[in-house]
Parts: sequence; C-alpha cells; structure tokens
Amino acid sequence: MDRRVGEVGRVANAGVAQAIATAGLPQAYLPGKSMVAVGGGYYKGETGYAVGFSTISDGGNWIIKGTASGNSRGHFGASVGAGYQW
Repeated sequence: MDRRVGEVGRVANAGVAQAIATAGLPQAYLPGKSMVAVGGGYYKGETGYAVGFSTISDGGNWIIKGTASGNSRGHFGASVGAGYQW
C-alpha cells in the first residue's frame, strides 16, 4: 500500500513539473508576430517539458496559443486557446 501511495505522489509531482514548464512558456506580444517556445520545469525530483506556439493577428485583436507537454513519468498533455481583446 505504501508503495502505491508513493507512486501516486511521484506521478502528481511530475504533473506539477509539467504544469510549471507550460506556465513558463512565453508568448508573442506584438501584432502580426508569432512565437515558438520551449520550457522546462522541476518539482520534488520530477521534471516536465513543454513546447508551444502563439500568434497574434495583424490587427492585434486575436491571440491564438497551443502547447504540448510531457513529464518524467511518461505522461503527456496538450492545450489550445484563443482570445479576443479590445
């Protein structure tokens, strides 16, 4: 039982490292520009990594962003988002 609890903790820590890596990705900030980014994270002995892409419309109103990430426990995730600013 203790071994299973320990494994759950390690998987959770790897997920935190993955989230830290994703949160650290910069994004494009000028109208008409795009950015590809990479990030890494570490938490309680576990690691995470992320890659992302972001772009801003020429008028600066639309922002689109996507990420893919993974961690030292072999789990993967992805996100996509879009926003409109005025």
